[in-house]
Amino acid sequence: MTAIALRSLNFSTRALEKFLTFLKTFLARTMVGFMYARQLQANRQIARDLIHEYRAAGYTEETLYRELCAKTSNDPVYKQK
Repeated sequence: MTAIALRSLNFSTRALEKFLTFLKTFLARTMVGFMYARQLQANRQIARDLIHEYRAAGYTEETLYRELCAKTSNDPVYKQK
């Protein structure tokens, strides 16, 4: 009787651990996604604010934005593991 109860408890524990691991991973990746989206939005605003300083160097607002996004994409925080 004890062996059946322990086996059942072990199964329940493993199922709960798998679910919690999935939930933790899902929430972490969702948070990184929100951070990435917010960073892209900030890059757009920064490009608008700084274009007057970089226009003489041949930048447009779009090229400045793309360069900022390229640097953001190369950031290890946003890389998938």
